[in-house]
Amino acid sequence: MNKLSNAIATVALIFFTSTAQNYQWNNPGGQLATGFTHATYRSALMNNIEIGYVIYLPPDYNSSTERYPVVYSLHGMGGNENGNVSYYKDVLQKGITDKNFSPMIVVFVNGRGNTFYSDSKNGTVKCESTIIEELIPHIDATYRTKADPSHRAIEGFSMGGFGALMHGLKHYDLFCSIGSYDAALVSWDELSKQQFDRSIPTQIFGSDGNYFNENSYPFTFAKRNAEKIKSLGIKVTMTTGDKDLQMGPLYPFNCDMRDTLKNLGIDLTFKIIPGGGHGGSVNSTDIGEHLKFHSNNFDAATQVSKPVFSSVSIVKRNLSPVTFSSANNLFFRIPSEWKQNSVKTVHVFNLNGKSLGRLSVEGIECINRSAMEREFGSGVFTLKAVK
Repeated sequence: MNKLSNAIATVALIFFTSTAQNYQWNNPGGQLATGFTHATYRSALMNNIEIGYVIYLPPDYNSSTERYPVVYSLHGMGGNENGNVSYYKDVLQKGITDKNFSPMIVVFVNGRGNTFYSDSKNGTVKCESTIIEELIPHIDATYRTKADPSHRAIEGFSMGGFGALMHGLKHYDLFCSIGSYDAALVSWDELSKQQFDRSIPTQIFGSDGNYFNENSYPFTFAKRNAEKIKSLGIKVTMTTGDKDLQMGPLYPFNCDMRDTLKNLGIDLTFKIIPGGGHGGSVNSTDIGEHLKFHSNNFDAATQVSKPVFSSVSIVKRNLSPVTFSSANNLFFRIPSEWKQNSVKTVHVFNLNGKSLGRLSVEGIECINRSAMEREFGSGVFTLKAVK
């Protein structure tokens, strides 16, 4: 195991033997490598607090007008938005420069230390909701992203691996690519009896195994959403060490997920690191392989993407297209000129001009944000009235 892996394993051990801490939603400070910036977004779901994230922008971002795919990186137990940055910084710069994978944006998410990237049962901590409903729309509205599911990936280490699989398999309409490193795929029995942080089962999950299983457990969503995941072509990659003895230990849980995904027919790449302990998978080689995996999925989506509907649809003459940002608006009110011209259907495009599909507007006064995001993901859309 190299020095980086040893350092990660040591940090992970400290986190896994600590008690609950006063984790913060915003953790600025410290010198970041070239291309990395600490920023915040305001969370209405968390009582208008500022939540921190670190974002990596590829080398040509400021000198081009290109849009880029996005990878969301989730840290492990005890970490914050700065937790994974040091592991990725050299791999990202070198990998893009050497053309090992395509330029991409990487967002390092704050999971507030011990949330397992879930909403708490009592509603006071809304980690899952703020990521899905606020962070992703904020990123798409603020940066030049390719704001569609076929150019969005999620991955994470340990608790973050649990979170990446949970979010990717639960919110299957938002991601095309999922990755995990030494994922903390513990069952409720193991999580509820651990002693390193009793606030996880008691405060996050309300000492309720049913809540954990129905709302957060990745195995639940793999089984529940298998057919939709397969139909969308979502791909998963997992890396784990066979000596990962944390929490139960974790290696057999990762193997259980491997077997579950394979039995369900979900596309999976699974790598075992012989002798690898907890944190051994977060090294330059494996991070590079994961980023290449995501890049290949993005490139494949770009090459095969086609309009969802026929290109011969006729746009209503003299009716200007309008835009709708799901990040900034709760609803879109139907323009009066659409009503006057008896518009029944609109074409929806993303900012790249990619056709996303049709939307019926017949007999309605407005389209709410949640309906748009269920159909087309989050982002800024162009709506064109058609006959």
